[in-house]
Amino acid sequence: MAMTDPLPVVQAEMLRHAEQLKGFIAALVADRDAAEDCFQELFLTITAKAADFTPGTDFLAWACTIARYKVLQHLERRRRHAGCLDPATIAALAADADAFHDAWGERRDALAICLERLPPAARRLIDARYVHGLAPAAIAAASGRTANGVSVALAKARDALESCIGHRLAGKGG
Repeated sequence: MAMTDPLPVVQAEMLRHAEQLKGFIAALVADRDAAEDCFQELFLTITAKAADFTPGTDFLAWACTIARYKVLQHLERRRRHAGCLDPATIAALAADADAFHDAWGERRDALAICLERLPPAARRLIDARYVHGLAPAAIAAASGRTANGVSVALAKARDALESCIGHRLAGKGG
């Protein structure tokens, strides 16, 4: 039986969890450029260690562990750099990473389901605002509505999402 190349799986998982990993690193490194450097090093290391990852296991936990080491390496290289957390603080923050990504994963899954349940017009507004980054005034101009009307509709859509997510997380099914 031939072994499957794990690299495409690891790279797909890296892309899927990129924002979470960037956030994890940014929480540990105060400097935005240094956080980006650590993220780039993380991607290179994860690509190089792809064979060490077991598909079907918790990619995010594995990647966060590697990210923590990348941050510690960065801090060691720039030990005297002001604004960075010390290794003990990083270790304490990283200890909560599993709980963070478990809770985030549940919320992300609930959000995906709840977004699918939004009426099409509300979903288009949410996409325009949060996927495409358009301001309410720009959405209004493109749709022939008033900026205030778009803001009210967005508030209602966010309220519906919040309620749906709350119900799903409480086990009520949304």
